[in-house]
Amino acid sequence: MAGIGFVLRKLVKKHELYSYGAAFFHSMMASAGPWIITIITLGSFFLLSQSLTGSIQYIEFRMIILFNFSLSLVIAAPIANCATRYLADLLYKEKYDAGSGLMISMLMILFLFSLPFSFCYYYFF
Repeated sequence: MAGIGFVLRKLVKKHELYSYGAAFFHSMMASAGPWIITIITLGSFFLLSQSLTGSIQYIEFRMIILFNFSLSLVIAAPIANCATRYLADLLYKEKYDAGSGLMISMLMILFLFSLPFSFCYYYFF
């Protein structure tokens, strides 16, 4: 996060319209990039498979995929943002060994938090 902030400040210091647009684009991709890529992937999947929309099983399959991606993004985004911020702070302080278990602990927290939601979703569907 600190490195991104430095790059954004460097882009904005030029006081040009292009640099403001580039800074906006970089900040948008850093904060919402996974969401945007997921939406583009789902949209292209649904557009490419429009010829199969007649069967009720395909409509249910599309609904399961859409809600599965939506639920996973909503649950995982706050955990990933907090972990990314913590890792950036550790890297800025040059404490490289303290961040080694961050990925495993983040995945465990995500698993424990999302397990009840996914169980209810798939059980009641």
